[in-house]
Amino acid sequence: MSGAVAAIGVVIGMVGAIGVVSPGILLSPALDGLKSAPRRIYGLAVARLVIGVILVVAASSTGFPTLVMLIGAVFILRAALIPMLGLDRTRALIEWLQGRSLLVTRLLFLAGVVPLGVFLVWAAIKQ
Repeated sequence: MSGAVAAIGVVIGMVGAIGVVSPGILLSPALDGLKSAPRRIYGLAVARLVIGVILVVAASSTGFPTLVMLIGAVFILRAALIPMLGLDRTRALIEWLQGRSLLVTRLLFLAGVVPLGVFLVWAAIKQ
């Protein structure tokens, strides 16, 4: 199961790297997708839920089971929050992020998303 954690970490790290290099590649399609097909928000919730469950279930096979389980629980909580926030607030959050300067947006990806991906890969390798 640690392979699943590593795969999730690689994907998260790659998304973070893309966000550092060109945040618009991620944010513009996300916002356009919510405008053109609002039901995609539920797909996002399901994806976060699946990732969270995989992390919680696979946590015991990693080098840092408590932290990986906590990260999985945060993903599950964020999945539950998406329908509660609703489409308008989610769209407003993405628009807010797009409105930040390029430097701030890149720093958010660099300081948050990339380290999360790297940590998950490291935790999976350090069994």
